[in-house]
Amino acid sequence: MRIFRINSIIWAIIIWASIVGTSSAKIEGVNIFNHNKYNIETIRIGNITYISLTDFNRLINSRLKWDPFSATATIDAGETIIKITMYSPYVIVGDKVYNLIYRSVFQDGALFVPLKEFVDLSNNILSGELIYYPDRKRLDYLPRLYNILDLNSEQKTNGYLITIFLSKTLKYDYILTDEGWLNITIYGGKVDTSKMVRYDLKPAVKSILAYQFEKSAQLSFRLKNRKASITINSRENPDRITVSINTSTNASLSAIPTWRKNKIELIVIDPGHGGQDDGAVGRKYHTKEKDVALDISKRLAKILKKKGLRVELTREKDVFIPLGERTKFANRIGADLFVSIHANASPKASPRGSETFFLARAKNDEARAVAALENSAIRFEETDNSAFNKKDDLSFILMDIVQNEYLKESSDLSETIQRHIKRNVDIPDRGIDQAGFYVLNNAFMPAVLVETAFISNPKEEKLLRKSSFRQKMAEGIAAGILDFKQKYQYSGKK
Repeated sequence: MRIFRINSIIWAIIIWASIVGTSSAKIEGVNIFNHNKYNIETIRIGNITYISLTDFNRLINSRLKWDPFSATATIDAGETIIKITMYSPYVIVGDKVYNLIYRSVFQDGALFVPLKEFVDLSNNILSGELIYYPDRKRLDYLPRLYNILDLNSEQKTNGYLITIFLSKTLKYDYILTDEGWLNITIYGGKVDTSKMVRYDLKPAVKSILAYQFEKSAQLSFRLKNRKASITINSRENPDRITVSINTSTNASLSAIPTWRKNKIELIVIDPGHGGQDDGAVGRKYHTKEKDVALDISKRLAKILKKKGLRVELTREKDVFIPLGERTKFANRIGADLFVSIHANASPKASPRGSETFFLARAKNDEARAVAALENSAIRFEETDNSAFNKKDDLSFILMDIVQNEYLKESSDLSETIQRHIKRNVDIPDRGIDQAGFYVLNNAFMPAVLVETAFISNPKEEKLLRKSSFRQKMAEGIAAGILDFKQKYQYSGKK
């Protein structure tokens, strides 16, 4: 009777597949570990692409077992076991159950699973990383860029359980500071810092910081309850670190300090515009903003490096970088500060002076106009920018929500830089202001935009063409960054 039932299920699946309509195709699979290439069979049912489990197994070089009585396929990838049941969307990994949303399909004697969903699941549990290129019809299996994969938080009876998912077992240690920070150092860890800080683990954790060092990674959790009891363990199958937070004391943190870092050492400098985007162009000498910004940025980088800081530029030559990619780069490398360099412009020739901005809702029409001018670079991007074109001040308020933790620090950084620029160059001081700059959006660190001078003003355009002026401007900005570093870098003093 049981065999008959299984056969009935198989025939039901085949009939179901034929009803909704299927089409088959092959994609190329490349295992970067062993340099082997494979033909991988796929089928398409409706709008969903499915991949042959047998071919997938060959690609990742694992062992596949099939149990016809339970209609279950098991992939033994060494570090973990994956169980897939025919005609079910549920997959078992270790002691956890995952829902792929779409059911597995049996067709032409082979079991197929939804490609995108199964790749996403596998990337959370395998030691290697899978990357699917739909346009190229190719699936790569390659060494993983990151081995710290994911974060999760669950509420328990007496507190919370935070889970840090890993691609392999890694050694770690931790310290709970007096200020309520739980700092976990993972040796050999590689982390996507921009991804980690976007997790919402409330109410257990107020905020998350992530740092990538040469031989380790650090995850820092600002706990809501300083007096909570912390227990940390390492688990396997899948590999993970669990943090148990016992909050039965119900004592909350007080006097949370202003944002500080143990070290402020990696600065990303962003020369505005570039490539086909000239930025503003001077009236008299036709000086291009992109050239001025790059030259000042390089001078600034040289000064900061001499002071012992690590510096990265979003561009080092005349190329166009999409606005959104600039802060993504800073997030990806774990930058401590982001400084975008520009030259201002106005429809009138008379406005003069330097000004430094941070991301927030524009307070006045002039700040709004400056932001609109700098944001206009998005027209050079190849991606669909219709959504951006619809943005208004309310949209920028919503964008700024992700940056609220750094709003005060960004404002302070703006003020400090502007104060030193005023001391260093003899042009009017326009102070600091706030506006909705797209290039500053989604920067998970203090971020500012410096308008060095008005390239639309003939006198200041002439100054911007002088090497001596650009050097003084760079020195002023550098002094502001170093002053900010001294103020905010954690010294260990309470």
